[in-house]
Amino acid sequence: MNTTTSAQETLPLEDPNPCQIVVLSEDSLAHELAMEACGGMLVRFANEMHFSFNFWRFNDLKDLQSAHRAAISVARADIVVLSLHGDGLASETLHWLETEIAPRTKLEGALALMVANPSATGPAFRALLLQLERLAARLGMDFLPLVPMPPDVTAGQSAHLPPELLNQPPANPGYEHWGLNE
Repeated sequence: MNTTTSAQETLPLEDPNPCQIVVLSEDSLAHELAMEACGGMLVRFANEMHFSFNFWRFNDLKDLQSAHRAAISVARADIVVLSLHGDGLASETLHWLETEIAPRTKLEGALALMVANPSATGPAFRALLLQLERLAARLGMDFLPLVPMPPDVTAGQSAHLPPELLNQPPANPGYEHWGLNE
């Protein structure tokens, strides 16, 4: 195996259809933030469902084989968590998300964004929210920004940001269901 930092763990092993969660993290701090959230889910839903976790670092995506395996994981996931240290996503990572993810095999799911040290609320952060919301819609997933929203943007309203932020047509504003447990 190469030097990537991917890991997979299924808890418990007897469930043939666990909730599949893929965590893509920027660095160690972002990974720890995601681990805390995953631990909270395990505690909260311990008696209701089982989970399968895949963890990838953004740097893993530079290796073609790892990037391919991560893309397959994302395509099969119920929940994809992007955990960032700061307020931005490297252009290479965003490009990978937009171009390398195959059509999903799940009908529902969620793309969650977590930020360890949010500070920016400017146009770049709003553009990131809009890009990820559009990516989630393309993948057939709901977008869950688990971050403090800029003062003029609230959850579910990022589709109404000015299209010139990304020079793209607006996302489908009617896409509001959460997809989980519906």
